[in-house]
Formats: sequence, C-alpha cells, structure tokens
Amino acid sequence: LKSWHSSEVVGNPQLNAPSLQLQCTMPRERSRSPRASATQAGQSLAGLSALLLGLERRPDRRKRCEDMLAKEVPWLKAEFFRASDGKLDTIPDDEVAKTWNTKNNSL
Repeated sequence: LKSWHSSEVVGNPQLNAPSLQLQCTMPRERSRSPRASATQAGQSLAGLSALLLGLERRPDRRKRCEDMLAKEVPWLKAEFFRASDGKLDTIPDDEVAKTWNTKNNSL
C-alpha cells in the first residue's frame, strides 16, 4: 500500500513552469526502535554474552557499537576484546599462517 502526498509546488526553471513534487510514503515493514520482546532476553538467550572486537585506537567505533547494542538488546552483556593492530603490534612470522584452508580454519 503506497500513499502519495504533495510536499510543495516549486518552479521548474527548465520548463519555465511550476511543478508539483510528489513524495511516496511506504509503510515500514518493522520499526527501527527495539521491539518490546527485544528489550528482555528470552530464557534461551538469558546467559548469552558477546565479544566486541575492535581497535583500541578507534574508540568512536566502539562507542557506536556499544550504543547500538544498548538500544537494541540492552540485556546483552558485551565485553571489549582488543584486536591486533597492524600499525602498532609486531606479529612474529612464526605466528602468521602461511596457508588457509576454510575447512580447518573456521567453525
């Protein structure tokens, strides 16, 4: 179901005539705010916790993610886990994998 409404009548300089701007309003499939059921953990999720992986030098990203989690799933406990930083950390060659096999290197 679409609904159309005019937002304003403005002049069109190319046609030298007024034109009507229309805006289509579609109903959202779901709200962007947390559902009532999302604000409390169900029994199956009650003990769930999350690791928030990120760079220490990017606190803005960490804050954004923490704010989003607090809004969407306030019951979820999240712990920050420091990511390896290629600009700051020296990773020894013997700790770097030379090959990758998806069957062996993923869950």
